[in-house]
Amino acid sequence: MSDERHGLRAALVLAVLGGGACVAGPSGEQREVAPDSSSTESARMLACGQGSARAVALLEPSDALRDQAAGELVCGLALERADDGQLVVRELLREGEGEGEDREPARLGLGPAPEACGAELELCELWGLRDVLGPVVFAQVRGHESEIPVQVYVGWIDGERLTFAETWHGRPSTVDHTRVGPPWALGPFDCEGELALLPVARLPEAGAESPSPTLLALAGRWTVDEAGVAQGPEASSTGTAKVDPASCRALVRALP
Repeated sequence: MSDERHGLRAALVLAVLGGGACVAGPSGEQREVAPDSSSTESARMLACGQGSARAVALLEPSDALRDQAAGELVCGLALERADDGQLVVRELLREGEGEGEDREPARLGLGPAPEACGAELELCELWGLRDVLGPVVFAQVRGHESEIPVQVYVGWIDGERLTFAETWHGRPSTVDHTRVGPPWALGPFDCEGELALLPVARLPEAGAESPSPTLLALAGRWTVDEAGVAQGPEASSTGTAKVDPASCRALVRALP
């Protein structure tokens, strides 16, 4: 290969890699190749932010929400702890969005964490997702005996109120002298555009026994009263609390 062709090839390689450098041109003179920042800038503008320092968890987009976006970037949500101890669900801005502006991400909901989580949330592990139906938050209460939680709460937004309900009901199972929770629990479902809590198997022994009558009585559409407290189907006065599970989509693949 001639020196001229070698110099051209070196210039092309450096240009593709986007690195600024001085390279030899065809006639041997030195010239600067400017870095190609277009791909870097595009990646930066298409990245989601990580929330503020008050964030205690990030709610990642669900598969259903990503499918609905049809390839467009969709950001999750930030779960923050406010100064008064309440939990706040906020939008996540894209990196670079709102720069130079005094702009705070939109607040979607606000409400107290379960009392079992402690004043500083020190007794709970918080996680969740952002779905087509809206945000879903889980609060796993840590146990003293093992890493297995002693209760799991599911939270959702009704209006602008974040509210939680217990998902574990009934006697817990025991494995190697350790309580591991009940075989069945209530899981969040999208039932024709409305949230419902329905029985979901969480332990292998669920295959040998049916959900308890207590759990079945709590299965269906839940509501939130004027005080912001979640109300099960048995407390609903609408007459439409029960649902057909065949028309529902599970919001999580597995329950803790």
